[in-house]
Amino acid sequence: MQDPTTPTTTTPTEQELAVIGALRGLRDGLDGIREDVEQILRSGEGDLRALAQEIARLAAITRRAPRTLEPGVGRAIAVTTTELDKARLALDALAETVESRAKARAAKLRTEPAALDAQHLDGALAVHSLRWAWHWAGEAVDIFESEIPF
Repeated sequence: MQDPTTPTTTTPTEQELAVIGALRGLRDGLDGIREDVEQILRSGEGDLRALAQEIARLAAITRRAPRTLEPGVGRAIAVTTTELDKARLALDALAETVESRAKARAAKLRTEPAALDAQHLDGALAVHSLRWAWHWAGEAVDIFESEIPF
């Protein structure tokens, strides 16, 4: 009989190793996307729709994560997915606002201050959600690594 005070170790499965690898990659990708969004917000130049599509691709990866993982990891992955969805929606709204402002300028119409406020709010929400998605992806990695020795 094994001594109950002796810690037991389990070897991670291939599926678990794949999940942790995907989460690490996700975190790296989120950092780059957040920097790109911040640069676009500063410069006004860039493809917001392409970034929104990349975020949607990352969210699809988190949705495919197995639900049989340790509960803390599963919760962290679920929150990461939610934050990715919020960031994607904010970027889509921001792209829409930027496009409508560009059309208004081309038609020599006056841009309403509310459009400027919406643009700033959408940009801030996108960056905020990306930061939280990055944080929760890291939480999932930390919890996962604390449960399974690597």
